[in-house]
Amino acid sequence: MMHQVIEKEIMYVEAFLMDEYSVYVDFDVNGLDEYWFDPTNPEDTGVVSISTSNTPLMQLVVLLHEAGHIIFRQKNNKNGHENDRKTLLGRMDIMHEEMMAWHEGRLLSRQLGIEIEKEMWEESYCDSLLKYIKWVLDETEEN
Repeated sequence: MMHQVIEKEIMYVEAFLMDEYSVYVDFDVNGLDEYWFDPTNPEDTGVVSISTSNTPLMQLVVLLHEAGHIIFRQKNNKNGHENDRKTLLGRMDIMHEEMMAWHEGRLLSRQLGIEIEKEMWEESYCDSLLKYIKWVLDETEEN
């Protein structure tokens, strides 16, 4: 029964992204768990790629986070490719967007009436952000 609820919630988020942003969601065993688009094509609204090798609950969490990127970029008129990954400022800006994507994803879950256990959300949030913190520190030490 819980599995069916999660699948329905995934469909809500998928419909929201299509209706509000014309963004398609692709579920595939080789999905990359990311939002991508062609920055050279202003008509390209992008695709969210979700790995079906994850549990349905993790697919939902990742989908909400990726939706958070789309919402954040739209609110802040960003395209996600203006950050220079080679500079500390650029990496910190990417880190900021990651934090905001988690925040916006959480707001979206509440807006759509999707209940995700607080501890589960926080664990995913922390695991993800720790990887970005490590990336920023490692890149900064190299430069």
